[in-house]
Amino acid sequence: MSETGADYVDGQLFSYQDANEDKNHNAMSDPRADLSAPQVGMILFDTDTGKAYLVKSGPTFAEIHEGGSIVCNDNAVVCNDNEVVYAST
Repeated sequence: MSETGADYVDGQLFSYQDANEDKNHNAMSDPRADLSAPQVGMILFDTDTGKAYLVKSGPTFAEIHEGGSIVCNDNAVVCNDNEVVYAST
């Protein structure tokens, strides 16, 4: 990937390191903050937290969850430290 997340351009050559970053879904420390030009549809992996994100329009980031059901109580979603709580699978 380009270091900013920007699209490649015609004729641009890239290294095996860049290809491996793409293959590994842009694994890095805090990719939501570190990429200045994330592209819609990119999958990012935060090596600090172990969380994966999908880049949506805007760009906004949607966290990709491993599974499990959202925990609700009295028809309200349960959160802890501003994070949705999921039942373990």
